[in-house]
Amino acid sequence: VNGGTGAEGYYTDQPVAHGLGLSPTTLSAVLDEEAGCFVILPLDSRQHVEVFLLSLTVSSAKNLAQLVPSGKADPPSYHFYFSLLGNDITMETFSSLAKGDFKPERATVRLKSSFETIAVYLAAQKPIMIHLCCGKESLGCAVIELSPLLNYDSAALNTHRSTLTLSYILHSL
Repeated sequence: VNGGTGAEGYYTDQPVAHGLGLSPTTLSAVLDEEAGCFVILPLDSRQHVEVFLLSLTVSSAKNLAQLVPSGKADPPSYHFYFSLLGNDITMETFSSLAKGDFKPERATVRLKSSFETIAVYLAAQKPIMIHLCCGKESLGCAVIELSPLLNYDSAALNTHRSTLTLSYILHSL
């Protein structure tokens, strides 16, 4: 999972909150189709917001054949599926679990908000569930908690791109 910032910033037309007293119940991610991003703001705030990128890359996997129940025929194709901020992502299909011959794919969403507001919003989100699928059947799932993303210093994010690379285990269902 990669997180980073852009240099772009703007102000909303609402009163100042500075991230204090924010509640997940007052936050929502609203798609701004014109800007091509999600805006995450409290309903009653005036904050300086920046552009952040939240990316999730599925790049490698091994021992995938262990997720197929014994006696089940090897179907022609598999794919990974997950949801990122309500956007369903289905990766390209691949044919061999033994080789794990899929191409790495990255899904990215742009977020406009303050670091503090994004931290409160992400802390309240359910983990991302990456499923290995055969057709509509999920053979296994990896759970990605978003809390490790919240350990970054907002000042550090303003000066460089931060990358968090972790490995996760697909558990059979």
